[in-house]
Parts: sequence; C-alpha cells; structure tokens
Amino acid sequence: MKKPLRSPYDLLAITDYRNFLLSRLLLFIGLEMQFIVIGWLLYDMTKDPLILGIVGLCEALPALLITPFGGHFADKHDRRSIVKWAFIVAFISTIGLVFTASNLDTLEKQSALYLIYGMIIIQGFARGFAGPAMMALVVQLVPRERIPQSTAFNSSAWQIGSIAGPAIGGLIFGFTSATAALVVATVILGVSLSMLFQVPSYPMPERKEQDRFKTNFIEGWKFVRGNQLVLAPISMDMFAVLFGGAVALLPVFASDILMVGPQGLGILRAAPSIGAISKGYYLAHNPLRGRMGSKFLWSVIGFGGSIIIFAISKNVILSFAMLALSGAFDNISVIIRAQVVQLVTPDHMRGRVSAVDSMFIISSNEIGAFESGFAAKLMGTVPSVIFGGSMTILTVGLTAMLAPKLRRAKFEDLQQANIA
Repeated sequence: MKKPLRSPYDLLAITDYRNFLLSRLLLFIGLEMQFIVIGWLLYDMTKDPLILGIVGLCEALPALLITPFGGHFADKHDRRSIVKWAFIVAFISTIGLVFTASNLDTLEKQSALYLIYGMIIIQGFARGFAGPAMMALVVQLVPRERIPQSTAFNSSAWQIGSIAGPAIGGLIFGFTSATAALVVATVILGVSLSMLFQVPSYPMPERKEQDRFKTNFIEGWKFVRGNQLVLAPISMDMFAVLFGGAVALLPVFASDILMVGPQGLGILRAAPSIGAISKGYYLAHNPLRGRMGSKFLWSVIGFGGSIIIFAISKNVILSFAMLALSGAFDNISVIIRAQVVQLVTPDHMRGRVSAVDSMFIISSNEIGAFESGFAAKLMGTVPSVIFGGSMTILTVGLTAMLAPKLRRAKFEDLQQANIA
C-alpha cells in the first residue's frame, strides 16, 4: 500500500512522477528558448508582424490534424512510448533549426523562412501526438486524490519553463548569437529526453478490441459536448486566449515600441509565466475550492483587462507588470480546466478527451498567434491588442449567459459530476 501523501511536495517523492515532471520542465525550457530566437530572427528579417502569426499557424495546423489520432493512440498504445518518440522528433527538428541559424548568411531569405517553417511544422505533428499522451500519462503516475496538486505542479513546470526559456534564450542570443542559443536549447531537449527514459511504461486500461479511431474520437467529442462543466471552461479559455494573447507580437513591442532588444524580449516573454508560477505556487498549497465557476469568469476578465493596459503602456516596467498579471489570471483558468478534464473523465477515455481538450488549447495559442499577427497587419499592433483584450472580456459575458452551470459551479460539483 502506498504511503499517504500529506504535503503537496510529497508528490515529488514518487520517482516516476518526479522524472516525468523534470523531463516536462526541461522540454518547455528548450522549446521556449527556441521560440524566442525564432521570433526575433523572423521579425528582424522581415519587419512584418504577419510572419510571426504564420509561425503559430505552421505549428497549429499539423497539431490540429494529428491530435485526434494522438488521442486515439493514447488510449490504445503505451503512452510513455508515444511521448518518447514525440520528444525525439522535437529534438531532431531543433537540430535542423541550429543548421538554419548557423547558415543564415549564405541562405536566401526565402529559403531560410521555408526551413524554419518546415521545422515548426514537424514539431506541430510531434505535439499532436505528445499532448494527449502526456495528459493521460500523468494521471497514471499519481494517486487520484492528488490530481489537483499534480495539476498545479504540471502547470508550474510549464510556467517555469516559460520563464527560464525566454530569459536564458534572450540573454544567450543577445550576448552571443542565435546559433549558440539554439545549441543550448538542443542540449536541454536532449537531457529532457534522457529523463523521460527513466519513466517506465504503465499498463493500459482494458478496452474493446474493435474500437476504431472514428468511433473513439466521436465518443470523446460527445463526452465533452455533453458536459457543460467541461465544454464551457475549455471553450471560453480558447476564445479568451485566441483574442487576448499578445505573446506572438512581443518581438514587435520589444523592437519598435519599448525598444529593449532581444534581451528585453526574453524578459517580457517570461513575464506572464512569472505571474503564473507565483499563482501556481499559491494554488499548490491552497487548491481551489468553493465557487470555482465565478472565480474562473473573474480571472478571465482580469486577463483581458491586463492585456488592454499592456497594449497602451509605453513604460517597460508597467508593461512587464501587466504581462505578469495576465499570466497570474490565466493560470487560474488553466488549472480549473485541467482539474475538470482530469477529474470527470473515465480513465479509458482520457486519451480521446484529452485530444479534444488539446485541440481547444492549440486553437487558442497557436491560431491565436496567427490572429494576432493578422490583426496587427490590418489595424496596427497596439489597436489590435486592445481589440483582443476587449473581445476577451466580451467572451466572459456571453459565457456567463450561455453556461449557467459554470457560473454557479462549486468544487463539489466537479467531485459529483457524472463520469459514466
């Protein structure tokens, strides 16, 4: 019998979960280092904000295409092996980015763009397989009653990676070169892969042999669609980030508005995660209880408001503070959504339901990056971000009217939700 866990940090005594969490953290650090370098290089080469949006589209479209299959695979095959091969692909593609960055002086601009886009597309396919498998695997690593705490740790690992990655990448890039930053990112991804190899495979839940992809994905979608407490938060979170995200345009703010260079870009990119990890630390010790639905709605309003203030700010300290505040508000919605999906989903459906959830996440983040770049091209950078923050707040009002169960939801509602 497993020893009962009393402190949130007791989770780190579970060796398999600790190795998984460290691997996940290093993965995010390496990828965030890579993205900060790519963003600056592309904007420096083209001075076109739409190019930054196209990067998001290159990752989103293959991920959206593959994620449903990834959920199906995660419910049929060893989840650890799926994540392992996806990490290997991400590692190899980063080596391709090192080659591209080291040969920018000899490559034509168009060829360099195509190579960068190609590597991002490959990573999008890898993400489509890895996302559902990682969400499903982590639930096998911890006791069910500690899922809320593990959710906070998982989110914090992502946020710490989003702090350290841009900061390290921006500093290395600013003081040395893009190639050096990408080489360090590749090494970190290699260490992440080695930590994942320390996590053993876990037996899969029993399932019907005749289950097919089409049936499985439809079942996952029906499960999400039929549960307002699941559909409402992931839908609203998707639209809030889709319109309200300003991260894709940070190279423009750093270069042309705040004028802080690649080092400052790294710090600005890390700001939302600094706010998020602070909130995540608090929530790891004080898990969300009570009227979670209203807390969720107010946090998204706060997210939209902080993005609007960031857009009009010309002071780098205020801009940093607003980005940090947006991250703190956003992390509340991330943790609530993750807890809902993990707590109310039967284990044999976790992969396919996680696939649907992943599709919403990809739509909000990467397609949101394209929306940001496209809107900036049409309206200008600052007006487009103000518009996005305003649309985020409007989304909250519509959700509150259309999803009364979410508005009134308490923590007890999740524990008693129908998981049949």
